[in-house]
Amino acid sequence: MHDEFFKFWENTAKNYQKSFETYKDFTPQSMANASPENMLSGFIQAGKPFLDNLQKWYEQMNKIHMTQGSEEYAKHKNQQIFGAMQNLDKKMIDTLSKMTATNIAESYQKTFDKNSQNTQKHNAQSMMDYFQTITTEYLRDIEAIPENAKKINAQHLWEIWSKMLTNPTDTSIETYSKRLKESLAVKLKYGMEYYADPETTKVGCTSRNLVWQKDKYQLFHYPAKTPKKNVAPILIVYSLINKPYILDLLPGSSVIEYLTQKGLDVYLIDWGEPDYEDRNTTLDHLISPIISNVVDFVIEYSNFPKVSLLGHCLGGVLATLYSAYEPAKVEKLVTLTTPVSGSDGGIVGLWANLLPTEQVLQTFGNMPAKLIRYTFIGLKPYYEVIRWKKFYENLDKMNDQAMNAFCAVDKWINDNIDVPGEVFRKLIEEIYQEDRLKKGLTTINNQKISLTNITSPLLNIIAEDDWIVTPNSAKTLNEQVSSEINLQKIIPGQHLSIIFHPKNRPVWKEMVDFFSGEETQKPNRENEDPGTALQ
Repeated sequence: MHDEFFKFWENTAKNYQKSFETYKDFTPQSMANASPENMLSGFIQAGKPFLDNLQKWYEQMNKIHMTQGSEEYAKHKNQQIFGAMQNLDKKMIDTLSKMTATNIAESYQKTFDKNSQNTQKHNAQSMMDYFQTITTEYLRDIEAIPENAKKINAQHLWEIWSKMLTNPTDTSIETYSKRLKESLAVKLKYGMEYYADPETTKVGCTSRNLVWQKDKYQLFHYPAKTPKKNVAPILIVYSLINKPYILDLLPGSSVIEYLTQKGLDVYLIDWGEPDYEDRNTTLDHLISPIISNVVDFVIEYSNFPKVSLLGHCLGGVLATLYSAYEPAKVEKLVTLTTPVSGSDGGIVGLWANLLPTEQVLQTFGNMPAKLIRYTFIGLKPYYEVIRWKKFYENLDKMNDQAMNAFCAVDKWINDNIDVPGEVFRKLIEEIYQEDRLKKGLTTINNQKISLTNITSPLLNIIAEDDWIVTPNSAKTLNEQVSSEINLQKIIPGQHLSIIFHPKNRPVWKEMVDFFSGEETQKPNRENEDPGTALQ
C-alpha cells in the first residue's frame, strides 16, 4: 500500500511539472492571432496531464473507499453527498468523479461543435473572449507560483518516511510520523481531499445566542463587548456553499471576534443544511420573506431603525439583492469578494456556462456541494497539489498553532453544503449565463431589481488574485449603484484571504470604521494603501 501511495504521488509530481512546462508555451503574442480551435487544442493539451492524473486519483480513491474503508466511509455524514441518499452509492460517486475529471475536456471540445447547445447559446466571439480570459488567468497563476512550489521533492518525502523506520525516536520524525498517520487515517475515513478530522477539529470562538429561527434558518447574535453608540447592528449574510464558521474560525483568526471587540453588534444568518425536500426553495424566497423577516427582527430587537449588511461571495449577492429590494432598511452595505458580472467571471464563468444545470438538478434535486468542491479541484488542480505538497513537506515544521489553523481551514473547506436546486438555477442564470444582474433585468417576487436602487454607502472589498470571483466581476457593483459614498478596496490575496487571516486586520479596521461612520476618505477611492493579505 505504501509503495503504491508513493508511486502514485511520484507520477503526480511528474505530470504536475510537465504541465507547468506546457503552459509556458502560451504567451499573449501567441494567443493574439490564435483561432478558437487551435487555442482550444493547446489549452486541452496543457491541461491533459492534470485531467488524466485527476481521473486516476478519483479511481484510486474509489478503490480505497470501497475496500479498506467502506464501512466507516459509508456511515459518515460528510460523504452522504446527495440529500435523498441515506447510504453511499458507488455508482453515484463514480459518476461524480467522471463529471468532474474527464468531462471537463469533453465539455470544452463540445463548445465548438456546430450542433452543440452551447454553441447556439453563445456566439463564437463571446466564447473566444472566455478562452482568452481564462488562458490569461492560467498564465498569471503559473507566473505567480514560486519556482520551489512547482517542484515536488518526492525523494525528500521518501527520505523522511525512511527515517521513520531507521530513527523513529528523533523528535521531528516522531512529530511527522504521528501527523502523517493521523492524516492518512483521516483520508481513509472521509476521503482523499481531507487532511484533518472534521469531528475532532475545533472551530468557533465567539460567544453567541440563537435569537430567531424559522425552519432550517437560524439567526445568531454576537453581542458587542462594549457597544458603540448610534451605530447600526451588522447583519452578516453568508454564502450558501459552505458553513459560516470561517468568519469565526479560531481566537485571533475571527472577523466576528474582531468586530465585536471593536464595539459592533453582530448578527449572522445560518442557512442550515438543505435536503432533497428543499430543492424547490427559490432565491426569491431567501430574499423575502427570509432576509426581510430577519431584518425586521433585528430592527425591533436592537431598537435601531436600519441594519448594515455584510455579505461574502454568494452571500454578498444576497445582501446586494436585498439592498436593492428594500433599500430604505439598509444603513450601509459591505461586500466581500462578491460576483456581479458573469461575463467577467473567468474560468468559473466559463464553467457556469458549460455546466449542464438542468441535467444535474433533474438527477439530484439540489446542486451537490461535493460536485462543486470536486469541480473546483478539477478546474485548478495544481492548487490542490501545492496544498498537498506544503502539508506533507512541513508536517515536522509546523508548530501546534499553525497546525490547528491548517486543520480548522481544512475542516471548513470540506464542510460543504448542497445548494437548493431552484436557488442555484437562478443564481447561475442571473449572474453567469445571462448577466441579468449587471443588466438590471433581475426580478425578486415579480419586483424588478436594479443595482441603481442601492443608495446606502457601499464598501466593496475585492481580492486582487481571486479566481473564484474575479476583480472585474466584483468591480461591476461600484459601477452600478447610486450610492453617494461608493468605496472600492482592492487588496492582495485570494478568495478567502480577507475573512480569516489576522494579517488582514488593516482591512477589518476599515470595515469597522466604515460601519461606525469613521470613514473620512473620499468616495470612489481605489487601490489606496491595500492591507496585507495571505498569499
